[in-house]
Amino acid sequence: METAIPIVSTKLHPPIIRDNVLRRPRLHDALEFVVRRRLTLVCAGAGYGKTTLLSAITYSHFPVIWYSLSPSDWDLAVFVSYLAQGIRRHQPGFGDR
Repeated sequence: METAIPIVSTKLHPPIIRDNVLRRPRLHDALEFVVRRRLTLVCAGAGYGKTTLLSAITYSHFPVIWYSLSPSDWDLAVFVSYLAQGIRRHQPGFGDR
């Protein structure tokens, strides 16, 4: 018997961008170029501005899936459930079969 994994919807919403954040147009332009690919991974150390940069692009016209990870996401079933739910926001019915 398969048990449904409860989805906490706030994990699929990016943080709100504040007006007083440092704008980084060069990085924003570079990110807009690479998001045209099927998958883009942004990797940097803590405090380098990943969340701020990605939050800005999330509110643009690109289809972005936001997924805030937590320790429970080490469970593959939990991770895949959240990932599928994020994809369903842009592709309704994804994973139904």
